[in-house]
Amino acid sequence: MVISTQEPTETNDILQKIIQKCANRHFRLQRSSSPDGLLQMFEDIVKVNDGRHLECAGSQYLTMEKQATERLSEGVKLNLVVCGSEGTLKSSISEWILQQTDRRPDAELHGRLINLVELPALIRLSEEDA
Repeated sequence: MVISTQEPTETNDILQKIIQKCANRHFRLQRSSSPDGLLQMFEDIVKVNDGRHLECAGSQYLTMEKQATERLSEGVKLNLVVCGSEGTLKSSISEWILQQTDRRPDAELHGRLINLVELPALIRLSEEDA
């Protein structure tokens, strides 16, 4: 899922391709947005994916049985990636998502471990880098 502060019509081609690769799951973050709306979207994705995550070609994978065992033993983790060139905005979004101000990259929220990663802006990347 892609979380942005822009209307989809304002996004560049690279970001639009990323949104498409994420099954068009796009959440526009606004000041009036509710954390419950975002969390519900995450829950819906987890439900549709039967608790599994995206697997990319070229990576080493655990067997499905081992993955299921790990999910049960450690709980389901959710990895969030925040991209952008404005550090203050990324931090604000991160804090808003985690609903805390200690800026830890991981936290438990609604019984789910959330890992948050901040990346630089994608708008300046070439298509090969994206």
